Amino acid sequence: MPTRVFIEGTTTYVAREVGGIHRVVRKIVEQMQTLHEEFDVESAPVVLRARGLCNASSLAQSPITQTPMSGLAGACGRAADWLITRDPITWKEKDLLLMLDATWGKAIWRSVQNAKQRGVVVGVMVHDLIPVHYPQFFAAKVPSMFREWLDAAVEHADFFVGNSQTTVRDLQQYVLQSRTRRQWTSTQFDSFRLGADFPNVHGNMPVREVVRSFFTGATSPYLLVCTIEPRKNHSYLLDAFDRIWQKSPEAKLCIVGKIGWRCDQVVARIREHPQFGKSLMMFSDLTDAELRFCYRNAKAFVFPSIVEGFGLPIVEALGHGLRVLASDTPIHREVGQEHCRYFDLDDANSLVRMILQMERSALPDALQTKPYRVVTWEESCRELLTKSLRMAGMGTVEGSCGRSASRGLKAAA
Repeated sequence: MPTRVFIEGTTTYVAREVGGIHRVVRKIVEQMQTLHEEFDVESAPVVLRARGLCNASSLAQSPITQTPMSGLAGACGRAADWLITRDPITWKEKDLLLMLDATWGKAIWRSVQNAKQRGVVVGVMVHDLIPVHYPQFFAAKVPSMFREWLDAAVEHADFFVGNSQTTVRDLQQYVLQSRTRRQWTSTQFDSFRLGADFPNVHGNMPVREVVRSFFTGATSPYLLVCTIEPRKNHSYLLDAFDRIWQKSPEAKLCIVGKIGWRCDQVVARIREHPQFGKSLMMFSDLTDAELRFCYRNAKAFVFPSIVEGFGLPIVEALGHGLRVLASDTPIHREVGQEHCRYFDLDDANSLVRMILQMERSALPDALQTKPYRVVTWEESCRELLTKSLRMAGMGTVEGSCGRSASRGLKAAA
């Protein structure tokens, strides 16, 4: 009998969220279908309903929408969703439940415990511990909800997966300091690499003139792509360019990303800046074709984020062949390795010096990045499944974070 693998995706498929975590869930669910024969598994997404975790395969086939439906159409859609996901899963011993979604604030653990009582093995993915270490970047209730969720995960999970070794180390330290009575070993933690996909854009897709003209002038702009919110550190970038423009007024900066939360001052600073519309531009509504045009025509990618769980924008920029300047953080070093050059967020002029070097064409050859191979989502899913089956006791492949079955967590942390 094939091993049954269930992937929890409540906020992805019920709330129809479209953030980074939800993209991971969708891509893993999608790619899992291609690996059934290779691993002798069956898989399906599940979502939390009043009666428990229910099969959501039909929801997974629904198109992604950026905004929820409203009114009668929305009510009909939600009713249809409920009808096709109302029957809970009948668990079997040695089923594997992978909790990949952001379910903090949801009463999911009773359903997880019911599954465990029937012999289901539970793996939990932690995307980052930012709400624990940087609560100032979130709404007041989020850090406490996240801690409550994470503490419950420590009590119920059979193993953990992270999206980076940096996240796994943070998680091991958190577990080590928690009040749990459970004994954890390093073999119950591992990481897998996230995939990156680039839109399949045809060459004849239109690009608005305002975008085209800013990227095809005499000087190519520096590019930042990410949601505008506090931890992305747009203020540091704007401070740097204010200094850069004093010495190199021809330099250009383009900020791309949806407007997020707690960013009113930054957005106002951009729109009211003397260089806005000249050497500074901001786009929050680019199409896939326009975004790819920006990547292909930028001078370099600049990423000043304070903290990330993975740093996917670095992967996307390198995948487009861009030179990357990134803030010097452990996760950026892990993801970017020798392909990036790193600036110090504690030094206000660190990035300024790098960009002025580029403007004088004096940047060291080290920044001319070596060929960078992007991990596909199929490879990402294969790595996740291989390591999860091993940690669940259903496979024999060794992972990167736990080669000694007897080594305690304290020794590994």
